[in-house]
Amino acid sequence: MTWLLPPHLFLLCAAAMAALHLFWPVARIIPEPVWPAGLAVAVAGLVLTVVPARLFRRRSVNIRTFDAPTGLVTDGFFAISRNPMYLGFLLVLAGLWIGLGTLSPLLPVLVFLMAAEHWYIPFEEKRMAEQFGEDYRVYRGRVRRWLGRK
Repeated sequence: MTWLLPPHLFLLCAAAMAALHLFWPVARIIPEPVWPAGLAVAVAGLVLTVVPARLFRRRSVNIRTFDAPTGLVTDGFFAISRNPMYLGFLLVLAGLWIGLGTLSPLLPVLVFLMAAEHWYIPFEEKRMAEQFGEDYRVYRGRVRRWLGRK
């Protein structure tokens, strides 16, 4: 399923969250009004997604998950997360979930997390290891998959 790029899955999850909130809200678990907190989390996520994407473009590095990697970026947000864009997508979805305040929209957030953790990231890590060898191994040993230095 190489046609389902992470931004496409992100948009599908966001749409599913809205539909679940409208048609099957299950339970209000976060009291209203919480949209400012959700907005803050979502904005942080947008920053973590957009800034690294612009860095890739400035350096002419491939950003498409299923195409061959063309560069190893280890600075900027990549110095504290090997996957800041996935983390950003998750934060935007989490911010939307907080803003909605009901339980059922959490399901698409978890779907995106599982897809990133078990499909997208392992695929990318394998390709990066093949393409960049020791340089990637050293980077991987220094920076955690989601957040933090080792």
